[in-house]
Amino acid sequence: MSYSITDYIARHKEQMLAELKQLCSYPTIADGQEEAFTECESFLVQYLNNLGFQVRLLPTQGRKVLYAELHGRQDRSLLFYNHYDVVDPGCDSEWDVPPFSPAIVAGKLYGRGTSDHKGSLLARLHAVRALLAVEGTLPVTVKFLIEGEEELGSPHLREVALENRSMLQAEGCLYPGWRRDEKDRPRINAGSRGSFVVRLSCATANRNLHEAYAPVVPNALTRVIQALGTLFNEEQQVTVQGFCDGVHRDNLTERAIKEIPFDDAYYRRELKVARLLGGVNGERAVSRNLLEPTLSVFSVRASAEKKDVLPTRAEAWLRFQLVPDQEPLKVYKCFKEHLVKHGFGDLAVSIEGPITNPSRTPLDSKLIADVLSAGEKVYGTRPVLVPVSSGSGPKDVFIQELGIPTVADVGVGYSKSNDHGPNEHIRIQDYWLNVAHIAEIIWRF
Repeated sequence: MSYSITDYIARHKEQMLAELKQLCSYPTIADGQEEAFTECESFLVQYLNNLGFQVRLLPTQGRKVLYAELHGRQDRSLLFYNHYDVVDPGCDSEWDVPPFSPAIVAGKLYGRGTSDHKGSLLARLHAVRALLAVEGTLPVTVKFLIEGEEELGSPHLREVALENRSMLQAEGCLYPGWRRDEKDRPRINAGSRGSFVVRLSCATANRNLHEAYAPVVPNALTRVIQALGTLFNEEQQVTVQGFCDGVHRDNLTERAIKEIPFDDAYYRRELKVARLLGGVNGERAVSRNLLEPTLSVFSVRASAEKKDVLPTRAEAWLRFQLVPDQEPLKVYKCFKEHLVKHGFGDLAVSIEGPITNPSRTPLDSKLIADVLSAGEKVYGTRPVLVPVSSGSGPKDVFIQELGIPTVADVGVGYSKSNDHGPNEHIRIQDYWLNVAHIAEIIWRF
C-alpha cells in the first residue's frame, strides 16, 4: 500500500482530533440518559453516510444496533465490531479534566471513552476515510456493527447477530482494539474469556433482629462468608471440583505463551502488589493470567450495617471467568454441587445477567497473520500475539455463532490509559499509528 496513507493522516490531524473530541463529548453512560445515545447515534449515522456507507438501525428490546456497509472492489468482507457506550466516570473531582470535555494535555487526549472504546471506533472510520481519499474505493467490502450496550453485557447483541446472520457474514472480524503492554509493546489477542455473574444469598429470619438474638438466630452474613471460604485455598485457587474441566492447551498456544513477556516489576512498581498469588512469575504467571479460569468475589452485602443489629439477610456477588472449551452452565452446576456438598444447600443461587461463552480464533488463521504482518510494518516491531485476553466480552457471538475468525487489533490505548477509571486517556501518537494499522489491515485483507 502506498505510504500516502501516512501523508493523509499528517495533513488531517487537526480535523481528526476535533472529530474524536466530539465523539467523546457525548455522555453515553451505559445506564444513563437516552438523550446522549440519540445524539451520538446521529453523529455516527451522519459520519458513515458521508463516507458512502449504507446504514441501518437494527431494533432490539434495548438500544438500537447500528449496521453499516460499504462495498469494495473484491468479493470479500471485513466486519468491524465496536461499541459507543461507556462506564460512569464517577466524580468529576477525581479527573484533571471534565470527563466529557475532552482535552489534550502533554500529547495525551483525556476523556471518558478515549481508550474504551470510542477512540478505537473512530480510528477505524478514519482509516476507511484515508483509504477512500487515497485509493478512491476500498479493496474489500467493509461492514460495521456498533452497539450501545457493551458495558451492560451486550444483552441484545447475540439476538441481533443471529437474526441478521447472512447480512453480517464476513471472512474476518476485527474486535475493538486492545492496547500496548507495560513495556509499550503492541499486542493483539485472538480470544476472550467467557463470563457470568452469580448471586449467592441467605435469609435466616423474616426481618432484622436486635443483637440479643445472636446466640440463637444464625447471622446471615456470617453464613455467606463461611460459604465463600469453602471456595478457595490459602493462595485463592478455586477448590470447586470440576471448575477446571475442559481446560487444555495445544502446541500453538504453548508456543505463543512462551513468547509473551511478563513484567513482574510492573506489578510491584505501578500497582504496589507485594506478592503475586502463588509466588508465580515469568511464563507461569502469563499462563495463569491467560489460560486458567478465575472466580472472583466482588461484592458482599448485609441487610444491616449497625453494630447492634443482627443481619438476617445477606448476599455475595461472584464473577466467573472461563477459558476456551469450558462450558459456563457445566461450571455453574459444579459450583452449586460444591455448596450442597459443604452444607450450604440452603443458600439461594442464581445467574444474574447474560452469559458470555469463552472463544478463540485459531492462532494459525490468515486474519491473525494479516494483523500481525500489518502491525509489524506500521509499528516497526511484530505485535505480541496473546491467545486469550484476560478480560471477557461478546467475541463468542462472532467466533461461535457466526463462524467468523475474529481478532482484536492493537488499538489506541496503552498500559496507563486507565480504562473505566478517572483520567482515562490515550497518547495521540498511538491514535495515528492505529489509524495506519487499520488501513494496512484492510489493504492486506
